[in-house]
Amino acid sequence: MPQSEFFSLLYQRLHEIAKCMMRRERSDHTLQPTALIHEAYVRLKDELPTQSEEDFLAVAATLMRRVLVDHARARRTAKRGEGLKVTFQTTLSTTHSEFDLLIIDDALDLLARRNQGQAKIAELRIFGGLSIAETARVLGLNEPAVKRSWTVARAWLNSKLEVA
Repeated sequence: MPQSEFFSLLYQRLHEIAKCMMRRERSDHTLQPTALIHEAYVRLKDELPTQSEEDFLAVAATLMRRVLVDHARARRTAKRGEGLKVTFQTTLSTTHSEFDLLIIDDALDLLARRNQGQAKIAELRIFGGLSIAETARVLGLNEPAVKRSWTVARAWLNSKLEVA
């Protein structure tokens, strides 16, 4: 596959991930999927992973999460504490529909201290929009292991978000 075709397909995949992330944001969000990709790329260009497309997408999803979190923090500061909400339909739990993006970010950081693998799976599923199969490929795990870890991580995150 020619390099230009590869990058075109990779960009399309990044755009799908960014659109998935932005669908979960509030409707008046100032970032658009393309801007999210470009901001993440600025952060990514110095540490481009070269191992595989999955590795690249995993790093890109993490950086897009960071862009959204940084944007939310800046907006919260500008709005003096106004809650910034992100909607997760069934990604976490059907009992929750809207969460503060910064609370989710903090919960993921707490989960990472408890179990790095579960936190990475949760990040890829929630922010990257990756399926179980895609997450398994990115992390080099088998699908049943990812499903089990995702179930535990999702339950743990839901318990933390219920308290918040």
